[in-house]
Amino acid sequence: PKPSRLPKGVMGDIVRAGWVTKESRHWGRWRLRWLELVYEEGTSVPNLCSYKAARMQWPEEPPRPTERLPLVGATCFPCPDDG
Repeated sequence: PKPSRLPKGVMGDIVRAGWVTKESRHWGRWRLRWLELVYEEGTSVPNLCSYKAARMQWPEEPPRPTERLPLVGATCFPCPDDG
Protein backbone atom coordinates (compact mmCIF):
# COMPACT_ATOMS: atom_id res chain seq x y z
CA PRO A 1 0.00 0.00 0.00
CA LYS A 2 1.11 3.56 -0.71
CA PRO A 3 1.78 5.87 2.27
CA SER A 4 -0.47 8.82 3.08
CA ARG A 5 0.29 11.81 0.87
CA LEU A 6 -0.11 15.52 0.28
CA PRO A 7 -2.17 16.89 -2.69
CA LYS A 8 -1.58 15.83 -6.29
CA GLY A 9 1.71 16.90 -7.88
CA VAL A 10 2.75 17.45 -11.48
CA MET A 11 3.41 13.75 -11.97
CA GLY A 12 1.15 12.28 -9.30
CA ASP A 13 0.85 12.15 -5.53
CA ILE A 14 3.38 14.15 -3.48
CA VAL A 15 5.00 12.19 -0.63
CA ARG A 16 7.38 14.91 0.63
CA ALA A 17 8.38 18.38 -0.56
CA GLY A 18 10.80 21.07 0.56
CA TRP A 19 13.86 23.19 -0.17
CA VAL A 20 17.29 21.61 -0.74
CA THR A 21 20.70 22.91 -1.75
CA LYS A 22 22.33 20.99 -4.58
CA GLU A 23 25.58 21.24 -6.48
CA SER A 24 25.17 21.95 -10.19
CA ARG A 25 26.29 19.19 -12.49
CA HIS A 26 28.40 21.29 -14.87
CA TRP A 27 29.67 24.32 -12.94
CA GLY A 28 29.90 22.94 -9.41
CA ARG A 29 27.90 25.87 -8.00
CA TRP A 30 25.48 25.39 -5.13
CA ARG A 31 21.87 26.19 -5.94
CA LEU A 32 18.62 26.27 -4.01
CA ARG A 33 15.96 23.96 -5.48
CA TRP A 34 12.42 22.92 -4.55
CA LEU A 35 12.41 19.11 -4.33
CA GLU A 36 9.35 16.88 -4.49
CA LEU A 37 9.16 13.13 -3.95
CA VAL A 38 6.19 12.04 -6.06
CA TYR A 39 4.68 8.84 -7.37
CA GLU A 40 4.47 8.72 -11.15
CA GLU A 41 0.83 8.86 -12.24
CA GLY A 42 -0.65 5.37 -12.58
CA THR A 43 2.44 3.50 -11.31
CA SER A 44 4.18 2.71 -8.05
CA VAL A 45 7.50 4.28 -9.16
CA PRO A 46 8.61 7.15 -6.90
CA ASN A 47 10.45 10.07 -8.55
CA LEU A 48 12.53 12.95 -7.18
CA CYS A 49 11.74 16.13 -9.13
CA SER A 50 13.53 19.45 -8.62
CA TYR A 51 12.27 22.90 -9.60
CA LYS A 52 13.70 26.43 -9.50
CA ALA A 53 10.65 27.76 -7.61
CA ALA A 54 8.37 26.40 -4.89
CA ARG A 55 4.92 25.10 -5.79
CA MET A 56 3.18 28.19 -4.35
CA GLN A 57 5.18 30.40 -6.79
CA TRP A 58 4.21 28.44 -9.92
CA PRO A 59 1.94 30.03 -12.51
CA GLU A 60 -1.23 28.12 -13.41
CA GLU A 61 0.70 25.80 -15.72
CA PRO A 62 3.30 23.80 -13.73
CA PRO A 63 6.93 24.14 -14.89
CA ARG A 64 8.99 21.31 -16.25
CA PRO A 65 11.30 19.82 -13.56
CA THR A 66 14.97 20.86 -13.80
CA GLU A 67 15.79 17.25 -12.89
CA ARG A 68 13.75 14.06 -12.59
CA LEU A 69 15.19 10.93 -11.00
CA PRO A 70 13.05 7.76 -11.18
CA LEU A 71 13.67 5.69 -8.04
CA VAL A 72 12.92 2.29 -9.58
CA GLY A 73 12.80 -0.40 -6.90
CA ALA A 74 12.46 2.10 -4.03
CA THR A 75 9.70 2.03 -1.44
CA CYS A 76 8.63 5.24 0.31
CA PHE A 77 7.27 5.26 3.85
CA PRO A 78 5.76 8.16 5.79
CA CYS A 79 7.98 9.87 8.37
CA PRO A 80 6.94 9.67 12.04
CA ASP A 81 5.88 13.35 11.96
CA ASP A 82 3.41 12.63 9.11
CA GLY A 83 0.86 11.38 11.61
